[in-house]
Amino acid sequence: MTQSPFSDRRVANGRYDHKGEYLVHCPDCEALVYTDDWEAETTCTDCETTFDPSAGTVGGGEYACRHCGQRYPVTDAVAEQGGYSQRLYAIEYYCPTCDGDRDSPAKGYKAASDADRERYETAADEWAASDELREYVPDDPIPEGAITAASSISGNDLFQHGYTAWTDCYNDRQLLALATLLRAIDDVEEPLIQEYLLLAFSDMLRFNTMLVGYQASKNHINDLFQTNTFDPVTRPAEANPWGTDYGMGTFRKSVQMVRDGIEYAHAPTDRYLTPEGDTATARFTTPIKTDSELHQADMRDVELSEPVDLIITDPPYYDQLLYADLADYFYVWQRQLLGDRYEAFAPALTPRTGSIVENPFTEQCASDFEADLAEAFATMERQLADDGLLAFTYRYTDAAAWGTLVDTVCDAGFTIEQLYPLSVNVPSFTDASDAEFDVLVVAVPRVEQPTPTSWRALRREMHRDVGELRETLERERSLSQGERGVLELGACLRRYSEHAGRIEQDGEPMDARAVVEAMFTLIEDAGELTATDIFLDLLDDMPDDIAAVHDSIRGTNVDMDTLQQRRLIIESPEGPQLGTWDAPARIRYVDHCVANETNVTPLVKLQFLRRRFERGESLQPQLDAWRDDEGLQALASRLADATGDETYRRLLAERDTTDL
Repeated sequence: MTQSPFSDRRVANGRYDHKGEYLVHCPDCEALVYTDDWEAETTCTDCETTFDPSAGTVGGGEYACRHCGQRYPVTDAVAEQGGYSQRLYAIEYYCPTCDGDRDSPAKGYKAASDADRERYETAADEWAASDELREYVPDDPIPEGAITAASSISGNDLFQHGYTAWTDCYNDRQLLALATLLRAIDDVEEPLIQEYLLLAFSDMLRFNTMLVGYQASKNHINDLFQTNTFDPVTRPAEANPWGTDYGMGTFRKSVQMVRDGIEYAHAPTDRYLTPEGDTATARFTTPIKTDSELHQADMRDVELSEPVDLIITDPPYYDQLLYADLADYFYVWQRQLLGDRYEAFAPALTPRTGSIVENPFTEQCASDFEADLAEAFATMERQLADDGLLAFTYRYTDAAAWGTLVDTVCDAGFTIEQLYPLSVNVPSFTDASDAEFDVLVVAVPRVEQPTPTSWRALRREMHRDVGELRETLERERSLSQGERGVLELGACLRRYSEHAGRIEQDGEPMDARAVVEAMFTLIEDAGELTATDIFLDLLDDMPDDIAAVHDSIRGTNVDMDTLQQRRLIIESPEGPQLGTWDAPARIRYVDHCVANETNVTPLVKLQFLRRRFERGESLQPQLDAWRDDEGLQALASRLADATGDETYRRLLAERDTTDL
């Protein structure tokens, strides 16, 4: 029995009158029907079959019979059957006539008809008979690599899914369209125009392949390399490559993108920020210079005749992007026209030798990548003018990766000046598993050699820098927590650069990774509201009921359970009470923390000292034990300001006496 591998039966989100609904595929009659909830049972309006659209037939690399539930590995079935067949089941359409009528749906979906399938077969037959067009498609075998075969980088294996040659990545109609288009580009006599068109053709290959699917939740086709790897799909989507008005990956849109780039080069603009937002200058009358030099080589081998003022780059990052493996997908098509024109396109594949990556297939490990990257930054420092600037993008991952980068940049002779957020999606700045943002790193050649310092002294400097920066940002601009975190990290790294490689903690050298990890902790402590911050805020304005307290802390990273467990909020018949130093429930909590040396926060320490002072007891043992807590004095001042109790400020004024 033939099984269709649906992870679920969703086709698309509803549009127009069906907005808020879901279009799903009936497993019995293959009609497309709308439903309010794709995760609930739905009845087909054509055949009246009741089915669950969320119940798919494939998942975890296995497919299942929807009748008996028997499961079997997809790749095993592909190998045993010598491949698989594909069947058209739905079409997204655009009607230009309806587009002129606001009340009519211009975009929509329909179940595939026999006529639609016959049109495909006609194209497939034409392709089978087109010997001349076959000369324009790359039928070379796909090379084995870390992202084409299963590896520690990619769990996908193109070969197990039946992809052995580059032409296997496309269906017959796609090959006919692409080959026809490439032949037309080949007929263009002007080489420069031809190469511009080839650039557009290359870009559209990201969408015109059977390796991409349709994103039902967003109503558009996917990009092949949105995950920077080859990821075979069980429900491929075939885009229309021609001159459609809508849709992603059309040749018309790719050509327009190239035209926009050419027009910008001839009359560029600059952009800058104003209080009103992003603003563009008038177009410059001078085009981008054409008297430039272009080197195609390993940048570590390039020697320039004189130093440059600015270097802009996007360095590799371990195994995140295996450039050669990804580039082959486009290169083999470009080579069809450029193989005899340029020496660089003579090889069958893009070069692997010299790539600065971590690649298990070529036995390049993390330490190899780090050594190669260090050599690259050292080359940049040598080629840059003394007053020059280095700017590069970097993808945040974790403290260890940042530590390696910082170490590499500083060892090459640079001082990190600042980080700027480019795109940020950060639930928690310091949680590497959730963090995702790109930053622009700006560095300059080092003027003075790093000076020795202790981590404690450096931490004080960084804390002051972060505090001053936060005050500036509060006055001048509204930024997200993640964006603030990037700027604060930049301030810390600038301070670190002054002492790079010469920082000690408890008499032992402290490497860059350990310093960066400590920076993240510092930024988190300085950049997020704590339970103490909430307590101080409530001292100024304490709500009358517990619901209002909930409302006052909504949106912060502190929850009510934490406040109540620490007895900072105490429920009573008279309403919620604050856990001040003299509140009985808070006294018991503070005494427990100090006696058991658990969760002894600065607030716990100060409230403990405040009560001992009130009872006339000696403070000296605790003052001696807590002498190195640098945050106590600042918190004591904040408590004095919030409560009007100057005793807090005097508690630590002279730590060598209890005579207050």
